[in-house]
Amino acid sequence: MSRHDESPREPELGAPRRARALWLWTLVVLLGVSWLYATCLGLDYAADDFWHIATLEGLQAGDDAPYKLYAFAEGDPAETAAHLHRGTLPWWTVPDWQFVMVRPLSSLTIALDHRLAPRAVWLHHLHSLAWVWLVIVAAALWLRQFASLAVAGVAVVLFAIDDSVGIAMSWIANRCAFVSMAFALLALAINVRRTRTRTPSRGAAVLEALAWALAFCGGEYALCGVGYLVAWHLCAHEAPWAARARACAIGAAVTLVFLVVFSIYGSPGGLAEYNDPLRDPVRFIRAFGHKLPRMLGETWLSIGCDSAWIGARLERWPALERWLGPWGESLPTSPWRHALLCAAGLPPLLGLAWLSRRVLSRRDARIMWAAALGSLLATIPLCSTNPQTRLLVFPSLGAAVAIAALLVGSARALWDRRARRSRTHVTVALAGLLGAGGLAFVDTVLDGQRTRWFAESFARGQAGMAAHVSTEALQPPAIDGAHVIVLSTPSLLLGVHGMSMNRIYTDARPQTWHTLTFGWRPYMLKRTSSTAFVLSSIGSSILSTRDERSFRPPDRALRPGDAVDAGLFVATVKSEREPGQPLAIEFDFKRPLEDPALRFFASTKDGLTPLTMPQVGGSVVVSLPMIPTVPTVPTVTTTATTATTARG
Repeated sequence: MSRHDESPREPELGAPRRARALWLWTLVVLLGVSWLYATCLGLDYAADDFWHIATLEGLQAGDDAPYKLYAFAEGDPAETAAHLHRGTLPWWTVPDWQFVMVRPLSSLTIALDHRLAPRAVWLHHLHSLAWVWLVIVAAALWLRQFASLAVAGVAVVLFAIDDSVGIAMSWIANRCAFVSMAFALLALAINVRRTRTRTPSRGAAVLEALAWALAFCGGEYALCGVGYLVAWHLCAHEAPWAARARACAIGAAVTLVFLVVFSIYGSPGGLAEYNDPLRDPVRFIRAFGHKLPRMLGETWLSIGCDSAWIGARLERWPALERWLGPWGESLPTSPWRHALLCAAGLPPLLGLAWLSRRVLSRRDARIMWAAALGSLLATIPLCSTNPQTRLLVFPSLGAAVAIAALLVGSARALWDRRARRSRTHVTVALAGLLGAGGLAFVDTVLDGQRTRWFAESFARGQAGMAAHVSTEALQPPAIDGAHVIVLSTPSLLLGVHGMSMNRIYTDARPQTWHTLTFGWRPYMLKRTSSTAFVLSSIGSSILSTRDERSFRPPDRALRPGDAVDAGLFVATVKSEREPGQPLAIEFDFKRPLEDPALRFFASTKDGLTPLTMPQVGGSVVVSLPMIPTVPTVPTVTTTATTATTARG
């Protein structure tokens, strides 16, 4: 029986025995995933986690409502001024700075963590792992509605081991992706069952609407689920087009409501790495051309979607770097070159999928194309930010299903002795089996190893940042009640989250914590009066990196003579290298620099170390900011208990 002679039929997964087999297999996968991601339970807090903790503990100037922890700044000038005076936003931040993500349900899960077990980071990671379990179970429930037992079983494994899952779980604040995905997959499962039933009930429609609503309450990642909804009804649902459109109506209506709410209350445009497609579609479209191929390259080919990935790999092989010589400069380490590399690898996959139509059953072919299209559509909303592995959880599910359908279908075509097979038939089936097998190998063995490697690398990085903000001079009571002024830090994270990180790691309680700049550049500091000094960049301009411009875009750059009152000091631009790129900035404090309440620090390889101010007219070089290298990673339990033991 050829593919074209096969009549469509309902999958056999509805049988109780096969259903039990799938759930038993899913349980085995959950146990394996728990072992694989056990290393993530020992990781420390990261990035936005510090902001969330600081907000819940009253360290921030903004609203601490438990349902809006992802509303970092709502564009209120009074709120921004309070942040500037406290140092929880950089002093150069524009008054109407806004960064709000609409994720009330995910926010409540974070608040619950800290209400029940404050700073118990491993328990918070365990909570995230529970959401990963729910996502895997929901994926199995969705696949059960239309895929064979073999395809569903293979797809669950490929998805569960994908490195995007483990890397996303390593960052507690990124739990929002799993919260959204769990409910979106539940909505998809209800939709498939409802639309394949001859007399669908109103109750099923209500449940689907509720699931979509909860998915969008988890966050904007639910838009990825809508991509799979559209793909399913375009490629796999055999019904008149009017019926397919009606089947998408509930998901489309809830999506429209979310977009309206997000356009009113949300805006990710505050950070330079985000392109808000609703408020700035032109900027989104400009970056879309290189972001989409890069993300697809990682989803399907495991080529890291971050353009620094290739450079990082090259640094690990210095012999290769030396052998390449000047040719190394032409490697695809820029976004557009990287995009071309990924785009060049995608057509062979598309050709393999196109050829496979000769040997796959109608059902397997429909599943493969629907899953591949769903993965593509799920990637489009993610192009609003910089390509990162942690974003690709939803697209990786479609890739896993498509690979599973191709792998199982090709194996069936080779195994079925009753079919009349030509040499071409066997060749195509073998090519599909080998191609899908290679992709499956990458999705399991290599991605599993990468997850473990990432956890170790991540732990070292977090330990280095912890050491950076918890040096002896930053322990209580040395800085309690003081104003901490850090001349420069190497990253945005240390620049914005310095106070909250110090509180978590030391329980010190300074009044304010100001970071004057952040970026990889040295400075010359010249004392101009008893209360002021000028900080001049050596070799580059100030406030010109992408991270610094996140808080003041180029079209609103500070020019010579512009002054900003940050409460503790007034910062005035003295000169610029190019228009809008300051070269020297004067910081005039409202008290003498020798005041014991002022504590100045420089970022060194040993962490933040005290800096002694020169005499009036004197100068001192502030070296390139660095993060300490920690050879051994301390356990997280010390971090979790510091808050309760530091006071002795």
